Amino acid sequence: MDSASSNATMMESLEGLVKGKYPTMDFKATNANVRCLSHAINRCTQKVIDVVGATPPEGENNDENDLVNPVKKVRVIVRSVRSSPQRRNLWFNAIRVGNQLQVFVPHVKELQLILDIRTRWDSTYQMIHRFLQMRQVSISMP
Repeated sequence: MDSASSNATMMESLEGLVKGKYPTMDFKATNANVRCLSHAINRCTQKVIDVVGATPPEGENNDENDLVNPVKKVRVIVRSVRSSPQRRNLWFNAIRVGNQLQVFVPHVKELQLILDIRTRWDSTYQMIHRFLQMRQVSISMP
């Protein structure tokens, strides 16, 4: 259920059921609202991301000069690695070589970095989490 039209429809249906079973109960659909937890979390998360100045850009505009914010720094690194097939190959080669030479202890899984998306509220978390998992590799790259 979302926080909009299906919420109102469900509440109207619930009002009919309540009035049918408990006629003396004062329940009106217009006074009742059940919020979708996922949407509430999404709204809160987006606000926090906005407040710390780490909102993903809508287009491909990178403000690489504004690297004071650590989330923006991670985003620039992720975009750089993911921007071309050669860089992705270098990324995976760095993982393989680092694992073979036992530079990474414990071994690092061959994972791609994740870029966040404005419309996915948890994608900024996923981007940062994956970057921290792969931090050893990003430090070892030229």
